[in-house]
Amino acid sequence: MEIISMGLLTLVLLSISSVHVYWGFGGVWPGKDPQSLARTVVGGPVGMSPPPAWACFGVALALALAAGMVLAFVGVLTLPLPTGWLRWGMGALAVVFLLGGVGGTLWNGCGPVRREVRSCGSTNKSTRRCVLSWDCWRGHW
Repeated sequence: MEIISMGLLTLVLLSISSVHVYWGFGGVWPGKDPQSLARTVVGGPVGMSPPPAWACFGVALALALAAGMVLAFVGVLTLPLPTGWLRWGMGALAVVFLLGGVGGTLWNGCGPVRREVRSCGSTNKSTRRCVLSWDCWRGHW
């Protein structure tokens, strides 16, 4: 069961990484133009520009490395790291996703951004991050 859970986690991380690579090369899905992409994904105000390509590629690299760490943790990939480091890495992934999920939920409920500007997917994105956090934490122990 753990290998299936970690396999799904890896698939999700690599899928999100692929979308960031797509955005880095100028893709605008799920928006229609760069400004609607920024508004939909980030939840920024009208006219906001999307992040630069280097930021998209940096996030994609970080997510791909996280997926590699998950694969190494379950023994599918061999990395020259002690098992304790992989365990701590999985715990760190859990904390990062949990903070992103909780922070996204709190930010969606308060802050200087007007209600009509907030992305309708922000709460769903925060929920997904909390689920990813739980999956990483389960793998951690």
